[in-house]
Amino acid sequence: MPEQGHDIDWRRVLGALSNAGTRTLFAELVLGKPLAQTGAGMKPAKRAAAIKGLESALLLIPGPQGPVLDPAAFRRALASGAPKERAVGVQRFLIGSRIKRYPASQAERFELLDWVVQRALNDPEQLNEAQVNERLSAFTGDIALLRRYLVDHGLLERTADGSTYRRAPRRA
Repeated sequence: MPEQGHDIDWRRVLGALSNAGTRTLFAELVLGKPLAQTGAGMKPAKRAAAIKGLESALLLIPGPQGPVLDPAAFRRALASGAPKERAVGVQRFLIGSRIKRYPASQAERFELLDWVVQRALNDPEQLNEAQVNERLSAFTGDIALLRRYLVDHGLLERTADGSTYRRAPRRA
């Protein structure tokens, strides 16, 4: 049987309680019945499976006379599913260093694109399209869209013939 204090996965709790027999047995325990007196109308194999389901979901913990409900189980399950830290700045739009979505706000989009260009391109270098694409591929699967946004936002300059790109000078 799992020990009290282990992390509870809320999905396992819901999975266990989605079974009608397990849910009935759990309800009897919540209402104060001792485990030995629960599941009176259940077949022994179904009752054993329900108890095992509650144990594997960490809803039952060892007690002096056998398994008992863990009174802190739901609090721990909710805490385990809570976000650890809220992302701020451009991190809200990234998974690792890859763009998960573009901000709707133009100011936030510019901030994200500026973050990308500072990491992908060095100031004096001039690159052809393949080189730019290679650098931008670290940030997105849709390289053409990212490249277009960088050009449209004035962060990436393209020569008139479209053969060469360079990082645009910083705005004052």
